[in-house]
Amino acid sequence: MKATLQQVDEVMRERPRKLDAEQVGYEAAPEGSEFRCASCLRYYRRAVDNFATCEIFRDEETDENGVNPAYRCRFWTSDGDQHPLVEN
Repeated sequence: MKATLQQVDEVMRERPRKLDAEQVGYEAAPEGSEFRCASCLRYYRRAVDNFATCEIFRDEETDENGVNPAYRCRFWTSDGDQHPLVEN
């Protein structure tokens, strides 16, 4: 059975909860740092409008302006397994 527009709208309303910027430590990355959102596995940029988002966090600022590629958070990862900025 084909999905209806109503079903698609319901899916979009039921997006999973994400952490907020404070919880993940979203901040400007030091100049020259390799650990930036733009190089993180969890960073996505939509092709249609270049809007950037993150799999694990969101807040009002990033909902409106997108994730800043020059920022970072403690959960930066290039492979999903290694998290060099997480303190044990």
